[in-house]
Amino acid sequence: MKRSRDFDDDDDDLNSSTKVKTDPLLMGDEFEDEQGYLKMDNADRKVWLVKVPKFLFDKWSSVTEEGIDYGKLKIKNSSNTKSGIDVTLELDDRFSQDLPKNYKLQFTNYSPKFGVIPTNEYIFTDNGKGAGVSIEGVVHNEATISPIVDEYYKRIMNSRTEAATKHKRQTQILTVENEKRAHRLTSYNGNSFAAQSKHKKTVQEKRERLPRDEVRRILFEAYEKYDNYNFKGLMEITNQPQSYLKEILAEIAVLNKRGPAVGTWQLKPEYRKK
Repeated sequence: MKRSRDFDDDDDDLNSSTKVKTDPLLMGDEFEDEQGYLKMDNADRKVWLVKVPKFLFDKWSSVTEEGIDYGKLKIKNSSNTKSGIDVTLELDDRFSQDLPKNYKLQFTNYSPKFGVIPTNEYIFTDNGKGAGVSIEGVVHNEATISPIVDEYYKRIMNSRTEAATKHKRQTQILTVENEKRAHRLTSYNGNSFAAQSKHKKTVQEKRERLPRDEVRRILFEAYEKYDNYNFKGLMEITNQPQSYLKEILAEIAVLNKRGPAVGTWQLKPEYRKK
């Protein structure tokens, strides 16, 4: 399921491919609960459709108060992007205690003042009763959000790693009545120690998938030491399944196909430390 949030675009100079005419006779609030009712007050409003990570969507969805600031959207001109602008999101402190604080928007469909006309996509909401549908705006720009790898991101990832690697041991108190049974269990475990050790070794030899964020963290730490790695070296560092590692690696790194480092992987420019 596609999870998204929309941002208002108040620039009146931006062009939309479709103009929806509204009928004042259909705008009365007395029709809001009727089946087939369509409110079109905001049909011409230009909005951004932004796909956010599930963990961020879940955090925002848990908010019940009104008038809460989710964060700050910063927009500045840039000659390094196709859209000509660089957009970042800084979460409000209340949301960044256990989540990355800074995010970058990557446009998948951008419509500048004088350029590509957006597709006819609209944002709808309803009153929760299966009726009273309202058009909230026409999609003018589409983008995806991904965390920026900075000190905030590393701190969160390190905290998660520490929490995940803590061994939770349980102490069981045996009563005198259970002494005989406990002795039998101990004897059995001793006799089958070799078989259990062999099974444990077999399980460890299988490469188990770590969470994507954890694999990314391991890769970024590796790239702090060296700029280039061959794939075999990254397999040894991460201990991940080949196809899974290659999928994650393609998100943050590129394969050098020429030059002195041919055949090795290096971080994409946006992920390198400046």
